[in-house]
Amino acid sequence: MKIRPRRPSPAMLVAVLALLVALGGTATAASGLITGRQIAPSTITGRNVENRSLTASDLARGTVRTGKTGKTGKTGATGPAGTTGPVGPAGAKGDAGATGALGAAGAKDAQRLEVLFGPHRGADLRHPDRDVQHDRDDQD
Repeated sequence: MKIRPRRPSPAMLVAVLALLVALGGTATAASGLITGRQIAPSTITGRNVENRSLTASDLARGTVRTGKTGKTGKTGATGPAGTTGPVGPAGAKGDAGATGALGAAGAKDAQRLEVLFGPHRGADLRHPDRDVQHDRDDQD
C-alpha cells in the first residue's frame, strides 16, 4: 500500500509563508543599508549629524585635534561637612587588667566563708575588731 502525501492545510501554508518573510525580511533590510562608500565626499554636514552621536573614534585620525593640557586651576572652596557615618564594628577584646585589692568582708560574707572554708585563723570575720585564735587541735 502506497502512502499518499496529504495536501497541506491553509493554516500550514500561512505559517510557512510568514516564516519565509520573517527570515528573508531581515536579510533584505541588511542589504539595503547605506555604507560609507555610497556617500559622496562632503555631502554629510553638521546639520545631518545628531549632537553627541559621534566620538573621536568614529572619525578619521587627525580630524579631531586635541590641544596641550592646561595648567591646574586653583583649589576650590571647602564643601559643607557630611553626615556622620554608621557605627563601625566592635574592636578586638583587650587584655585583662590587674587584679584589684581584696575589700573588707561583710558579716554575711564572713559566714559564707566559714561555711565554705571553715573558721578563719587570726581574725573573727564576723567581728573584725577582735582577734580570735582558732586551733584545730582544740576543736572536737
